Amino acid sequence: RITLTTPGVFPDIDFCDTPDAVCPIKEGKDTLEDRMWSVAMFEWAERVQRYRYSSEDESSSSSWNYEEKLVEFVNGGMNVFEYYTKDVDTDRDNSFIHAVSSIVDRGCHNAPHCFQFGGPVDKLPLRRTAFTIALSALNIPTMRKELVVEQTLDHLESKRDNIQTNLLLYKTKSGIYQSQRYKIDDFLDALYRFSRPYDASDISYSADTTYFYSSDHPPLYMGDPYMKHGQKYGLSNIALFLSNGLELSIEEDETCDELNEHQVSGKLPISNACGQRGLSYQNMVCVDDPDMACPVDTNMYITAVTARREFGAAPALQCGPKYRIPSTGYWDFSMVQESELEAYANDNARVDVEGCCWWGRGVLQTKGTCSFGRLNYYLGKRAADEGRESLFSEIDFCSNPEAVCGSASTTKHELLWMSGLFHWIDQVQSYDKGGFNYMNELHAFADGGMRDAVFIKRVRAIVQVGCHEPPCESAGCLNFPCEGASVEDENAGVRKAYRTFFELNLWDSFPDSPGGSNTPTPVPTLSPSCITNCTEFPSSSPLQPTASPSKAPFTPPTSVPSEPPTRVVDSRISYFEDLSTYLKLRRTLIESEIFVSKSKNRDDRLYTLDGFLNALRDFATEGVGDLLFYIGRGKDGNFDHGLTNIALFFAHAMTRGIAWNTCEEVNHHLIDGKLPLSKRQWYIF
Repeated sequence: RITLTTPGVFPDIDFCDTPDAVCPIKEGKDTLEDRMWSVAMFEWAERVQRYRYSSEDESSSSSWNYEEKLVEFVNGGMNVFEYYTKDVDTDRDNSFIHAVSSIVDRGCHNAPHCFQFGGPVDKLPLRRTAFTIALSALNIPTMRKELVVEQTLDHLESKRDNIQTNLLLYKTKSGIYQSQRYKIDDFLDALYRFSRPYDASDISYSADTTYFYSSDHPPLYMGDPYMKHGQKYGLSNIALFLSNGLELSIEEDETCDELNEHQVSGKLPISNACGQRGLSYQNMVCVDDPDMACPVDTNMYITAVTARREFGAAPALQCGPKYRIPSTGYWDFSMVQESELEAYANDNARVDVEGCCWWGRGVLQTKGTCSFGRLNYYLGKRAADEGRESLFSEIDFCSNPEAVCGSASTTKHELLWMSGLFHWIDQVQSYDKGGFNYMNELHAFADGGMRDAVFIKRVRAIVQVGCHEPPCESAGCLNFPCEGASVEDENAGVRKAYRTFFELNLWDSFPDSPGGSNTPTPVPTLSPSCITNCTEFPSSSPLQPTASPSKAPFTPPTSVPSEPPTRVVDSRISYFEDLSTYLKLRRTLIESEIFVSKSKNRDDRLYTLDGFLNALRDFATEGVGDLLFYIGRGKDGNFDHGLTNIALFFAHAMTRGIAWNTCEEVNHHLIDGKLPLSKRQWYIF
């Protein structure tokens, strides 16, 4: 074996004369473990990773290439399809693990039809179970989740200029201007912090940043990690969020606070702070959990920090106790002031603003005592006080709901976006009522071309009034039905959604056909022009048909000069260090789920994670001759490919050496109820 420091570790060992040198029991545990792992890795790299078979019949589809099949298996979702809204039966195809086990046991991929060693695959059911355990312990699905988040954010980053220049705009009577309050950097940062998979590693996410976490909610949905073009579902979700934000706040003079704009009998009541269009914000209680809502403090005194800035427009909303604001009138546009000659009521006959501090705020106009209470419970001070993770542990949204909008002098507001994202996760992504399941409908919408106006209208209704088929009893009417239980101008939301999908270039980026089903991503081809979605394992060029498996090394043609050896090795080492860090973070699960033996003496383990990584470092970076143990390299899913190769390797070791905590083969196969001392079995590790 070639290492980083010497040209060979075993130059004096002739394994043909002394095969028992693989298990040097007397030389100490470290030497024993290093040699066991090294021999097994060499065996795997030579016989499994190099395996290719091509039928003599050129029209046959029976060709089998491990490298290509591994990529197909991983890119196709590892044959596990997981949906967001409910548990579904697992659709698992065992053909891949069967073929790999067949190569290990019998020398070809289609046992029991192997030419040299006939018979079925040994211990296949156990190996399938071991493979599932290894995939789970290595947490490979999480890497799929991290990948789809990265793909979704990368797409949005590529449309940065479109979003800032053509979407984040506000309108006034004098023109259209670029928003200085709703900024693309704040938006992308909020998405990043709200979409992190809860069990993601620090390799992809900085440990210095705080992220959204809730045991009662999933993160922001960024796409299906197990489906081809899975990011289109996440991008559709984000586009719908953004289009609702355009309508509710961004285009409305880039306001954060709700605007006073609903007239009653031709006049604009100042008491609209208590609720507009028949809604009563302080009476929006949490029906299922009343304790979740913020208590109404009649002494609270707050003035909104944003309002329409045009000359003559109504002032910012305000709340306060009756001893400070005994009664309220209406806004006199002609005099540009409040008329206090007489009290003037809103739709609910309110002529005061006591306890009326719960108007809409943020990009989605979060409003009502229940919504602010939930915001405080999951993101604010109450979460911290009760020992849960909190993004804003010092902000009590119940005593200071205006914290969402900050101060009049602040132009960067992370809570503008984050309050809206939480509302979206809490009320939209989880919506499953009256036969309308948002996540299922979102998938159908994205698969159908992202043009279904009915779906867009229903989502808009959920955001604005709380149900998909208005009028909605959950809207917050003091007396149902009221005008605020239904949305206004349904087509306005459709127009904004279409504009958002256009600016994000979603219609031209993904096919209209279902992106999921069971179709794997095509195996990529390695070429000098490959920039994104590249893989470590390339598609092979046509092979001369052979009747037996080939072990020739696979070398793709290229016109690009090879990198200097030292640069290649340095790159491999850097990638290995990332992989090693990831696996060490999973140490507890790996050691408790993978390195488990039937041996009674479980404290004296021959196989350990540290021993595996020590051997892997040399075999994955320097290798033996032209052989490297494949661990993946680069972005766009190769981490998954490498981890899956390791999981397959572990699955076989778990049913052999690791299972018995031994280096040498255990005689355990009975024939007619007896254990022959001469029984010869055809496997190495």
